[in-house]
Amino acid sequence: QALQNFILKLGVTKQIAVTDVAVLEDCIREDLDPVVPRRMVVINPLKVTIEDYDAGKTEEVDAANHPSNPDMGSRKIKFSNVIYIEQEDFREDAPDSFFRLKPGGEVKLRYSYIIKCKEVVKDSAGKVIELKCTHDPSSRDSMPTDRKVKGVIHWVSEKYAYTATVRLYDALLKPEADAANLAAVAAAEAGEGGPAEGTPEEEEETEVTDDFLKQVNPQSLVEMKNAKFEESLGASKPFDRFQFERNGLFVVDKYSPAGGPLIFNRIIGLRESGLKKEENVASAARSRKDEQAKQAAEKEAKKKLNPKDMFRSQTDLYSKFDDDGVPTHSADGEPLPKSRVKKLKQEWDKQKKIYEP
Repeated sequence: QALQNFILKLGVTKQIAVTDVAVLEDCIREDLDPVVPRRMVVINPLKVTIEDYDAGKTEEVDAANHPSNPDMGSRKIKFSNVIYIEQEDFREDAPDSFFRLKPGGEVKLRYSYIIKCKEVVKDSAGKVIELKCTHDPSSRDSMPTDRKVKGVIHWVSEKYAYTATVRLYDALLKPEADAANLAAVAAAEAGEGGPAEGTPEEEEETEVTDDFLKQVNPQSLVEMKNAKFEESLGASKPFDRFQFERNGLFVVDKYSPAGGPLIFNRIIGLRESGLKKEENVASAARSRKDEQAKQAAEKEAKKKLNPKDMFRSQTDLYSKFDDDGVPTHSADGEPLPKSRVKKLKQEWDKQKKIYEP
């Protein structure tokens, strides 16, 4: 249905056009949002101990299966003194715009109490591994009137959590992929700028470029094998779909056996909050700056490389060289094709022009 809506939105045109993937993503959200039940899942867990809550006590709270469709009913969630929250829902050095948990700060647990962070526990490497908190017993079913608590976060009880794997799929190419590089790759694949047609040997020779691979997003698939789920999700079946609150829309992998171990695949993420957008923009800016600095350093280093030495270290590829250092034989001693030698000579000429002895 989402694909049909996507096609209807695009319409028919005689022009060649590129459509932003965000349009398809919105169609998927619009199709699934009204029909999939909500569940609380902590994908990257951080342990929270509520010190003033009875360790032997278990409490059930009501949670709606859909915030705007009461016909979908509700479910019971168990609450105890040790819970998990998302690691990103806590910051030690939080800006004023951060309304989730921070040292000395309060936050509302969805369908449950307000908690306040009293102590931060770290491991020997300085990583935060646990938070010690207290709770407001009067805040389970309502917000306080004597103070403002703006943040609401999801959670899962440690005692009743179901542990499973979550696969986070993302864009295959980096968002900051350089359009010029991609165009160059497309041109190379189309045969532009390559050697003129010649012998069959030259036509069979294909220069493999890694320009495209540099644009591949290493985070296009991330597996989180220690995600904490509501207890009821352990009974899910392949193709069951849910919205994990504040995380995205997910489906049970078709190869997951009934009864587990289950794997949940992300279909699509939720729309980003204002703070998340600001963080992503800042991160992209840092990435571009780091990449520019790296390229500048590589350019300077290349100026110092004698063209006669640029190939001689590649003994895994070449075994013999001419007087200028251009390879003439492969690693197994076979003569290189003329087209290959010609390309290597072109690279040698480029290096000679920029070389600064």
